[in-house]
Amino acid sequence: MGLGSHVLALGIGYVLGHPVGRERARKVPEQVRQLAAHPEAARLAEKGKSLAGQAAQTAKQRLGRSDASGDTGTNGTASTGTGTGGAPRAAGSSSGRAGVPGASTPRPARSPA
Repeated sequence: MGLGSHVLALGIGYVLGHPVGRERARKVPEQVRQLAAHPEAARLAEKGKSLAGQAAQTAKQRLGRSDASGDTGTNGTASTGTGTGGAPRAAGSSSGRAGVPGASTPRPARSPA
């Protein structure tokens, strides 16, 4: 964990550890429900969905995919889900850091000097 994560965890612990902070934390779910009940929130949610759909269509067009499903590549063949390298990932390799030195392969043991 980085310094930012530690500071965030410390802040959350401080707030939740303080009686006033705990009381505010108990009220958050109800406040979220009240906010979601407003018509403005529903309108914003619909607008967000619409914008996301438009962005997806634009991305498909820019990538050369004209079909609605997006299951075929630019050459018309089905996608294998192997990623950009063409080789399937090793079992348990979900770091998404393929090609980064030391990310998926263990480093050799250091010899004594």
